Amino acid sequence: MRDFKKFSVVRLLAMLLLASGFVLESSADEAVNVASSAVEPAKVTLSFTNDIVPVLSKLGCNSGSCHGKAIGQNGFKLSLFGFDPDFDYAALVHEGLGRRVSPAAPDDSLMLLKATGTMPHGGGVRMTPDSESYRLLRRWIEQGLPSGRDDEPHDVKLEVTPSERIVQGQSQQQLRVVVHYSDSSTRDVTQVARFDTQHPDILTVTPEGLVQTTGRAGETSVMVRYQNCVATSRIVSLTEQPKPESAYASFKPKNFVDELVLAKWRKLHIVPSAEADDAEFLRRVFLDAMGTLPAPQEVRDFVADGAPDKRDTLIDRVLEREEHFDLWAHRVGDLLRNRVGDSNGKDNTIVFAKWIRQSLVENKPYDQFVREIITVTSKRSDHPQMDWYRWAITHENRVEDTAQAFLGLRVSCANCHNHPFEKVSQTDYWRFAAFFARLKSVTYGNVDELSLNEKGEIKHPRTEKLLTPKAFGGPEFVYVAGEDPRLKLAEWLTAADNPYFARAICNRVLGHYFGVGLVDPVDDMRATNPPSNPELLDALARDFVAHKFDLKH
Repeated sequence: MRDFKKFSVVRLLAMLLLASGFVLESSADEAVNVASSAVEPAKVTLSFTNDIVPVLSKLGCNSGSCHGKAIGQNGFKLSLFGFDPDFDYAALVHEGLGRRVSPAAPDDSLMLLKATGTMPHGGGVRMTPDSESYRLLRRWIEQGLPSGRDDEPHDVKLEVTPSERIVQGQSQQQLRVVVHYSDSSTRDVTQVARFDTQHPDILTVTPEGLVQTTGRAGETSVMVRYQNCVATSRIVSLTEQPKPESAYASFKPKNFVDELVLAKWRKLHIVPSAEADDAEFLRRVFLDAMGTLPAPQEVRDFVADGAPDKRDTLIDRVLEREEHFDLWAHRVGDLLRNRVGDSNGKDNTIVFAKWIRQSLVENKPYDQFVREIITVTSKRSDHPQMDWYRWAITHENRVEDTAQAFLGLRVSCANCHNHPFEKVSQTDYWRFAAFFARLKSVTYGNVDELSLNEKGEIKHPRTEKLLTPKAFGGPEFVYVAGEDPRLKLAEWLTAADNPYFARAICNRVLGHYFGVGLVDPVDDMRATNPPSNPELLDALARDFVAHKFDLKH
């Protein structure tokens, strides 16, 4: 990214910003009032999926440390985080000799007796008889254990208010959670949503969604989960007072990066550091862009140079040096997991590494680079990038490697169950795998040839239902006779409006030069791990796309 690397002063100052853990937030001084109850009026018949499963999740009953673990707990198993309501309904209603729930005598239901501590319970007391959770569960039992309608709406989006807030010192903020359903209806689910803090040293949050900052400066998010939806509320806790405008007078923005970072400093009450001198600038450019120190004579020549544009000129020269290509070939090789593995793979690893480096030397557009990897077929002797499939040998490998390397998403959880922290279900995972369903590999220790089967099918591992290809949050595709589904995947993957692709590589580049990405870790760009400066990441991604995915721009 040529222009971005020229923003050296911004980079040096932004490193301090990013290292601090701060993030800019919009002000929202008004407290949000929570509806007295997310529960429907008593006369309304409850839904097991939309009313009861969220309570089980909030109480932790279906967590991995309790009844949601693979083997269950003490003979009682629930699906992890409630991803399979039908299974959970059968476990509660039809198993356990009918003692877990008793419509004839709701108060004698083991479900209520154990969770309140009236009877011994390995999980301890999870609720009290006067709690909203207890009243809701008891009402469901009293109603005769309704399972819900077949055509009832499902959750599609979660909205948390406020979505962001800046506070000074110790402060409180009540969150409000509204779910949007597939029939366009909405509902306040604050009382049954689950709240978790990612940095308890900065803030705590009660089960009811009341946020309390500790007074320590920093930025963090409250993660909110309801059913299959997740969302966050970002909170910034400040201890410094606003700085006068004169504190920023020496900093002169040159571009949109400068402007967005400066706006963040102002709102976070951070004063920019002094500009690096020529010797410091040269050293940092060499280390960051080439992984080596400048020679003594290079330092003397640069310091003595009086040209006003010498820093920009230096960046241009460095981007064409062999050391720069060596460093980034190594970085990209790590991204693509290009490694020997065993003695049989040594030659292939070397050839793939050369292909990566030559692609950088040619300044191959990043979208083309990725398409050539994803859609490769034929023999490896003709296409060295085929070695990527040496490690992406199974459907699971292909889904997870593609998502993590090119989208910045960790989706391995969704192999077995809906992802608890991301908008990716088990069905989404295996529909993504369907893009690779026709791929056939001929393997003799390593992948030597890739070809296509005449047909290819992916079945849902739990329901055995045939699945058609569908990208994460993208359109559904249908199989076309003779067509390689990976072509559709590559088309979606590298599209200008893909919500992940450009942002993922921009974040990785920033992560290299800053030491930490705007999203950290750089390959964990889930919905519940928002960027520290979302405006900057979005602007960089748009600029990257506008310049044809040019990695040197």
